Amino acid sequence: MAIIKGVRIAMDIQGSSDSRSQDALFLGIVCANGGREFPLHQTQTHGEAYMQDGNKVRIRFGDIDNVTDNRTLRYRGIGGAAGEPNDPALSALDFDAVSQVYIRKAGTRTKSSDDFLRLDVLRAELESDEGSVRKYVVPGVVELANERGEQVWLREA
Repeated sequence: MAIIKGVRIAMDIQGSSDSRSQDALFLGIVCANGGREFPLHQTQTHGEAYMQDGNKVRIRFGDIDNVTDNRTLRYRGIGGAAGEPNDPALSALDFDAVSQVYIRKAGTRTKSSDDFLRLDVLRAELESDEGSVRKYVVPGVVELANERGEQVWLREA
């Protein structure tokens, strides 16, 4: 059984003034044998800097290479280095049994404090310990907010 050894996420935040969010953000992976969420953004850990309007954010978890595009903000996922608590390899998720991948924004559920997040690009890549890669995307603009929904499911590309 091939397991997921690494995850890459690409998010391009739209350049308008209301596109950013301070809410926590998670990537979820669902498999036939279980699944889990990985924390992409938490204001108390990252601050507000990388979820700002117009930023191109790349996040990785596990023992994999980072992107090489110098125009992006590159981050290691929270506790996501090899051997750390959010290393995908420690979860032993079956690479071939992945059925769904999603992004979830943890809003406060009140309209007055809801942070709207608008993404021009949302992609995820899962890499197995055998070197295979599965790619997931959401075509078009992604909007996450109380009024739009706090979760979006990516489709396999």
